[in-house]
This record gives sequence, C-alpha cells and structure tokens, in this order.
Amino acid sequence: MHTPERRTIAKDALRLIQDLQNRTLDDIIILHEDLCTVVFSTVSAYSVWFVLHWFTYGAGVVLSVIYLSKEFLYGNRTLNLVYLCLFFVFHLYLFLLPCLFAARITSCCTGIYEDINCTTSVDWSEGHPFKDRRNLTMFVSYAKKRRCGFKIGRITFSSASAWVSVFLGLLGLLFSFF
Repeated sequence: MHTPERRTIAKDALRLIQDLQNRTLDDIIILHEDLCTVVFSTVSAYSVWFVLHWFTYGAGVVLSVIYLSKEFLYGNRTLNLVYLCLFFVFHLYLFLLPCLFAARITSCCTGIYEDINCTTSVDWSEGHPFKDRRNLTMFVSYAKKRRCGFKIGRITFSSASAWVSVFLGLLGLLFSFF
C-alpha cells in the first residue's frame, strides 16, 4: 500500500523554487521569505504558550518531585514505584511532545536548503538561477543565516536544543533523587 506524502508549506516552497524558470536569485529569496513569514506568523501565536508551558511544567515537576520524595520514604513501596513510573512516562510525554513539534517545524524549514545544497548544476534546468553554483551557494548561505523555523525571541528551537533540554531535565530529576 502506498502512503501519500505529507504536504507541507516547506515542501510547497521547495517545489516552487525548483519550478522557477528564467528568474533571478532574488525571486528565490522572495519565495523563501514568504515561507519564513508564514512560519513566523503561525509560530508567534504559540511562542507565548510554549514559554508558559515550560514554566508551568517546571513548577509542576518540582512540586511532584517534592511530593514523590516524601511519599516514597513513608508510603507503600509497590504503589509508589508504579506511581513513579507513571510520573516519568507522563512527564516525559508532556516534556517531549512540544519540543519535538517545535523542532520538526525548524527541521522542515532547514530541509529546504539542505536538499538544495545536495544538488549539482545537472539537477537544474536551463534558465534556473541554481544552474550557476554560485547562486546556489549564496542562497544556502542566506537561508542558514535567516534561521527560519520555530523561534522564541532570537533562539531558534531545533532538534539539538530539544535533546539538550531533555538531557538537562532528566539530569535535574536524577540530581533531586540522589
């Protein structure tokens, strides 16, 4: 069974860039800027929620760890172990899901210039600005510096930052138990 490819605005932008004929590098940059405008305007509505989520999540974890540490010392061991396992699964789910979705948005946007960078002049038709490798290199340089994706302030949320956050969160939890 063939699974249909998921259409995203990033894939549409890549398709539009590939289909350009007899245009300039500036026309490609305008297409990319249109993508970034859509992404930033969509994400800006969620950035406040994302920050509030992190603060409330952090406060919830601290309070839960305090409660768990007291219950674990004085309560039923088996019930506390089950509760502790559910606590970690539930909190990792709440912790990871927003991070992974934010990182996925950035990944889709960076995928455009990564895909374009992996091409040669043979991959582009006559009249396309990327037939000249210098234009392609200038576009990739521009796109990297533009950092289109899930941003909060000046910080672009990527998969690396998601995994660093997970590591620091787990390290903090381990530190509180030992």
